[in-house]
Amino acid sequence: LYAIPAAIVAFFVWWSLKDLGREGDEGVSPEDRRTLWSLGREGVRLFGNPAMLALLVAASVRGVANNAMFDWTPFYLANAPEEGGLGYTEFWVGFHMALLTGMGAVSSPILGQLSDKLGRKQILVPGLALAAALPFLIVPAGDGILVPLVMAGLGLFSFALHQIMLAAILDSVVRGNEGTVAGLVFGINGAVGFGAHILTATIIDNLGGYGAMYVFVGVLTALALVIVALTPFPNYRDQSA
Repeated sequence: LYAIPAAIVAFFVWWSLKDLGREGDEGVSPEDRRTLWSLGREGVRLFGNPAMLALLVAASVRGVANNAMFDWTPFYLANAPEEGGLGYTEFWVGFHMALLTGMGAVSSPILGQLSDKLGRKQILVPGLALAAALPFLIVPAGDGILVPLVMAGLGLFSFALHQIMLAAILDSVVRGNEGTVAGLVFGINGAVGFGAHILTATIIDNLGGYGAMYVFVGVLTALALVIVALTPFPNYRDQSA
């Protein structure tokens, strides 16, 4: 059932974009046209860009943290206290997950615009610092009023920071490779996420339950923060058109 709407959307996207770029190919020699093979070679060459590589690693690490948080937080909220959870009803689980996912609708446009004006790093460093600290507060918050506040705080940075990291990666590559790089980012995140689910489950089972999972999320986000802080960011405003 999940595949049906995705297939429908994929068809409409393909149909809408099937003629994109054809007009620009008029008068271009076959040697100069970009093929799938040439795009693949360009993608491999992109790994020689140290700034892009560092940001790609940071985005992947942050992606693993996000996946762990989104996948396991519902279990923490719903499971009984004797199982290490909070024992919330379905309504309150949904309410807190809405805070965790929906606050990004508010913060993403604002943080994105600020990153355009002030710079990617100026937004990412403090944002990642807050996002690294908040997971450590979830379990100590118990089941009181602090839980929705912490969830809302995490939600403010959950998606917004990842999109700014993607923008920073795209800033560091030559124009014309943006689609290739975006595909690499999401492809690597998907591949890393496959093993991350098993690792997170192992941590929960053997290293202290859901509290250990949130420590894992916080540590990974802190690692992404260190990588971002040490990486020289390109000035996207200086890139030629």
